[in-house]
Amino acid sequence: MVEGERIREVSARPIKVSATLTLDAGGRTLMPGLIDCHVHVFLSEMNIRALEGIPLTLMTARGAALMLAMLSTAASRPWHIDGSFDGPDGSYWVNVHSKMRGLLVLFLLTDVDELSAPTRILKGSHLDAPRVLLPLGEDGIGFSHVAPRLPTSTFERQQVLAVGNAGDVYVCHPFLVHAASWPHRGMQARMIAQPGVATLEPFALSDHAAEADVCPVEAAILRGLRDT
Repeated sequence: MVEGERIREVSARPIKVSATLTLDAGGRTLMPGLIDCHVHVFLSEMNIRALEGIPLTLMTARGAALMLAMLSTAASRPWHIDGSFDGPDGSYWVNVHSKMRGLLVLFLLTDVDELSAPTRILKGSHLDAPRVLLPLGEDGIGFSHVAPRLPTSTFERQQVLAVGNAGDVYVCHPFLVHAASWPHRGMQARMIAQPGVATLEPFALSDHAAEADVCPVEAAILRGLRDT
């Protein structure tokens, strides 16, 4: 028996209930939604037929390199700001106008405590990124290349953890420097989501604009550019 979005009862015998809709699901399986967390490091091409002509030794070598890169990334969990638009190299890029991104939003879908690999945040770090991005103009740069250009003082800022209860939401500046944490030492699964919050137009960043006349996100970018 399904009630709303929940499976309320399962039985091999008919369930007596007053229902407005009855479906015959004989021979079928009803189950909750699942998140398929897996990766292919060996059969890494969608076109399986194209792999038939590749020697197994070469496929193994390529798979080993892919796995090593994944493990290296998982272990380092580097500080970064998020990209917002497709760059010329196919990765996500970012520019000083925060093209196509209005906010960084972290949704906690489960309870997250200090042991559950919470997102790490450098408080106030969004004020440091504009000065790095300004010389790069409209073109911008790949998001992973921003943090290495930030001053040492950025990484000396207070570190806070995005912890809270299921349903809590962190609404942050798009230039906020953050990173995943690892390992997960908690007793329950941790689930978070980070949907994109787009803007119709990039922030203008007028030299003559007063912070009071623009939205808080643009005001923070202007403050970061003026605090040199």
